[in-house]
Amino acid sequence: MKNAILSSRSLAKSYAADDVQTHVLGSVDLDLYEGDFTTIMGPSGSGKSTLLYCLSGMDAPTAGDVTFQ
Repeated sequence: MKNAILSSRSLAKSYAADDVQTHVLGSVDLDLYEGDFTTIMGPSGSGKSTLLYCLSGMDAPTAGDVTFQ
C-alpha cells in the first residue's frame, strides 16, 4: 500500500472584499502519491491555481489542513 506524500483535508479558501465573501475552494480532500502523475483540470476561474498555492504553502487556506509526508 502506498503512503500519500501530500494530503489535504477539508481544505477551503475564501476571499472577502467590500463585505462580500467569495468562496473559491470548498472542503477539498486530496491525496497525492509518490510516482503518480496527477492533473488539475477545470475552466478558468474554478480555483486550480488557488488549490495549488494552498497545497504548496504559498497561500494560507481559510480552513482545513495540508500535510506533507
